[in-house]
Amino acid sequence: RLRSALAARIAYYVPEAQLALRLHYRYYFDVFPGTVPDGGPDPWRIHSQMLEARVYRPVTRDLTVRLLFRQYWQLPANFWCDALAMPACYPPSPVYYTTDPKLGPVHTSYPELELVWQAEALRPVPVLGWLAAGTFTISYGRYFQDTSFGNAHVLQSGYTLPY
Repeated sequence: RLRSALAARIAYYVPEAQLALRLHYRYYFDVFPGTVPDGGPDPWRIHSQMLEARVYRPVTRDLTVRLLFRQYWQLPANFWCDALAMPACYPPSPVYYTTDPKLGPVHTSYPELELVWQAEALRPVPVLGWLAAGTFTISYGRYFQDTSFGNAHVLQSGYTLPY
């Protein structure tokens, strides 16, 4: 397999509004280089596209709000079929086969809200002062997808200490 991706990103800052905008696009393709063992067409041919928009805005000196929205589209591998929906979709002795949803057609949407707090306020606090150099984050996202995995809630939190 030969897997490749092309990507482009653009960012813009609006000083009057203290608003940062970022747009990211990625095109992914997966091919089988050389000769296919059964002489047929390339079995992979997975193609996908991802478009993501992010907005960053400080609320206070130490707190920033980040909004994200991501769309993802994927075409299925040439050898993928939904054997449950169409039991006769494969020939009697296929060389390649899968019903894995990750190799089938996929469309997802992912909105997310994230809060980032610069922990500088902890500097004078005994025992916790060392945390002042880092940031605390908490985010909530909702993953919408059309595969058998279903939708998901994503709650993340973390602390980053630069080194």
